[in-house]
Amino acid sequence: MDLSVLPNELRNEIGISICKQVTTGQSGAYTYLLLGKRGRNKYLKIIPKDLKISVKREVEILRWLEGKFPAPKVISFISDSKYEYLLMTEVEGVPLSDYIIKADVEKSWTC
Repeated sequence: MDLSVLPNELRNEIGISICKQVTTGQSGAYTYLLLGKRGRNKYLKIIPKDLKISVKREVEILRWLEGKFPAPKVISFISDSKYEYLLMTEVEGVPLSDYIIKADVEKSWTC
């Protein structure tokens, strides 16, 4: 995905960052780790609207969790005619997908 076409508001929030694409998910979203100054990393999820999925509910849940549970903080949520964009902070820990993949592998090897 060409990140130069991001909405201006989002580009201003991101600033100058080193972007690394994250390919572990299976949703069809484009996900990027944005390496920030002093370890203040962010994640950007870009969801094509033709996937017929939305992250609006994820945004609502993350905002509700703020201050109650260690979860990413929503920095920005933007929707245009082609994409939804979710920019959020990084939190310490291991991605949930690591556990799901591990559980699937362990289950497939159990006889």
